[in-house]
Amino acid sequence: TLTIDKAALTITATDSAKVYDGNAFAGGNGLVYSGFVHSEDSTAALTGAVFYNGNSQGAINVNSYDIIPGGLSAANYAITYAKGTLTVGKAALTVTAKDSTKVYDGVTFSNGNGVSYSGFVNNEDSTAALTGAVTYTGTSQGATNVNTYTIVPGGLVAENYSIVYADGTLTINKAVLEVTARDTVKTYDGLTFNNGNGVTYSGFVNNEDATVLTGTVSYGGSAQGSVNSGDYAIIPSGLNADNYSISYTNGKLTVNKAALMATANDTARCYGITNPVFRISYNGFVNNETKAVLVSEATAASIANAQSVAGGYTIEPSGAAGDNYTISYANGTLTVHALPVSTISAVEGTVLCGSNDTLTLTASGNYTYEWYLDNLVITGQSTAQLDAAKTGSYTAKITDMYGCVNSATNSITLIRLLAPSPAFSFDTWCAGTPVAFTNASDASTSGTVTYTWNSGDGQTSTAANTQFTYAAAGNYTAALTIIPTACPVLATTVTKNIAIEASVAPVRLATVNTTAYLPTQLAARSFTNASYTWLPGTGLSNTAIYNPVVTVKENQEYSIQMDFPSGCVTVDTLLVTAFIANDVLVPNVFTPNGDGQNDLLLANLRGNIQLRFFRVFNRWGKKVFESSDPAQGWDGRVNGELQPLATYVWAAEAVDANGNVFHRQGSVTLLR
Repeated sequence: TLTIDKAALTITATDSAKVYDGNAFAGGNGLVYSGFVHSEDSTAALTGAVFYNGNSQGAINVNSYDIIPGGLSAANYAITYAKGTLTVGKAALTVTAKDSTKVYDGVTFSNGNGVSYSGFVNNEDSTAALTGAVTYTGTSQGATNVNTYTIVPGGLVAENYSIVYADGTLTINKAVLEVTARDTVKTYDGLTFNNGNGVTYSGFVNNEDATVLTGTVSYGGSAQGSVNSGDYAIIPSGLNADNYSISYTNGKLTVNKAALMATANDTARCYGITNPVFRISYNGFVNNETKAVLVSEATAASIANAQSVAGGYTIEPSGAAGDNYTISYANGTLTVHALPVSTISAVEGTVLCGSNDTLTLTASGNYTYEWYLDNLVITGQSTAQLDAAKTGSYTAKITDMYGCVNSATNSITLIRLLAPSPAFSFDTWCAGTPVAFTNASDASTSGTVTYTWNSGDGQTSTAANTQFTYAAAGNYTAALTIIPTACPVLATTVTKNIAIEASVAPVRLATVNTTAYLPTQLAARSFTNASYTWLPGTGLSNTAIYNPVVTVKENQEYSIQMDFPSGCVTVDTLLVTAFIANDVLVPNVFTPNGDGQNDLLLANLRGNIQLRFFRVFNRWGKKVFESSDPAQGWDGRVNGELQPLATYVWAAEAVDANGNVFHRQGSVTLLR
C-alpha cells in the first residue's frame, strides 16, 4: 500500500497597519503560503474561499488585533492557519492656540482665545475625541503692555490621536489717544498770540491719565504770532507714550473783530442849500489805532435834499470796512432850519399918482433886512420900513438868527401914473342918425381908466367909444372925461362943439318913358355936397353920378341914395318904363301830342322884322329843325320820328327895316 500523506501547508494571514480613521476594519490583508510542492500554488492546489475572523473584524480604535484566516481546502495538503496582526495607529492631531489681538487697556491678559484643530477624521470633533481641558501658558499669561507674546496651549488627551500643540500669538496694540488743542477765542486787541490754551485727552484706559505720557506739549500752526481777526490753527505736539498711539487734533484760535462804533455827527443847515459834508466819529479802536487802519472809511448820507422841508432828518452812516473791526453805526441828526418868511405890504397902494408922490413899504417879521430896487441894493436901508419915491420892483432879503437868508415872499412893483390926455372925434352930424364918437385919447401913462361921455343934450355913456343920436338939429357941446382908476385925482376933461344938421326928405321922381334898347338920359335931384349911388346898376352908364344914361330892354325901378357929409342919407326912387319895338319870342315848352293845342314850336315875330332862321338842337348839339318861315314850326319829329322828351336849345336871327340884326336864343322842353 502506498500511502501518500498530505503535505503540510501553512497559511498565514498577512499583518496590516492603518492610522486611526474612525472606520471599522473588515477582511484582511492577504495570505502567505508556506508548503506548496512541485511549484504548485493556491490556484491549482486549493479550493474554497478565504475568510477572516478574529478581533480585528470591526476594530476601530487604536490597538493591535488578530487577523485569523480560514475557509480553504486542499486534497493534497494538510492546512495549518497562522494568524496575522492588525495594528491601528494614532492619527496626528494639531491643536493650535488662536492668535489674539487686543488694544492696550491696562488689564493683564490670562488664558487664551481658544484653539483650532487640524486632523480630526470621520467628522469627529473635540467633544467626542478628546478628554481633558485646554490650558494656556507662555509669555502672554499676565501680559499688560504693548508687545507680542506667546500663547502656549496644552491639557488635552486623545485615545486615537497623537496631539501636537502649536503656539498662538498675543498682540497688544497701542491704544489710540487723541490729544486735542483747546479752542481759544479772543477779541482783536492788536497783540500777537503765542502758545495755546492747553489740550484735552480722549482715549486713556483703566483710569490712566497724562502722567503716563512723556515729553512736553508744544504748539505750532498759524495761530502762533497771529494778530488780525480770523481763524487760525493751533497745532499741538511733543508728547510720547509706550502704550498709546498719539494723534493730534488741531484747535482753533478765533480772533473776533473788535466792536467799533461809527457815529454820524449832528449838524444843521438852512432850507434850500445842499447838505454839508457829514462828519463821522469813531469809538472802539484798540492799541492806539485810528481810522487809518480801516479799509474804507464810513460815509454818511441823509434823505434830505435842498428842497426838503424844515425839520429833523436822520444822517445814516455806512460803508466803513475794517479787517479787524465789526462796525456798527449810530445815526446823527440833520436839522434843517426853515427859511425866514417875510411879506412886503403897501397899505397905501402901489401907484404913485403924479410926479412927486411917495409910498411907504413895510416888511413883516423881526429880522435883519436889506432892501432892493430892481435887484440893486438900496444903501442905508436896513429897517422894516422903506419910503419909496421911485417906480420899479421892490423886494427885501432877510436874515434870521441862524444865519438863514431868504427873499421876501413877494415883491411890490410901484408904478407912476400921469394925467391922461383926452381927445375924440366924430364922423357925422345928422339929426336922427347915430353919431359915432371915436376916442383918440392918450392914457398910456394913466393905467386903467374909465370914460364918461356927455352928448350935450342929456345923453351919457361910459364906453371907450360911443354914439349918440340927436333928435333935432342945433349946436351942442360934447365932453369926454377920463378918470385913472388908481389915481382919480388925475381926472381930465375935453369938450367939442358939434352942429347937428337936419336930413333932406326923400321924394319919388317922375317916371321916365323910353324905348327898349334906346339910350336915355336920367337925372336925380342935384345937391353939390352929396354923393350918389344908383341901385340896381342895370343898364346904367354910371351908378355914382346924379345924371347917368340908361339903356334897358324892359321896365326898371331905381333907388337913388344921396349921402351928405353930415352923415345924413336921403333915398329917392325913379321908374323907367321901356317899350319893346322888335323881338323874336319862343315859348319855353310845347306838347306835340296831336291834340291841336301847342303842337308846333314857332318863332313869333314882334315889330317890323324879317326872320332869317329858326334852328332847334338836341342835347348833343345836333340840329333837329331849321326854318326861315315863321309860319312853319317844329312838330317834335325828325324824319317823321317823334323825338324823346327832353330839353332842346333854339336859336333865331332876324333883321329890321333899318338892317339891324337881332339874335335870340333859349331853351324849350318837349312834353307829351
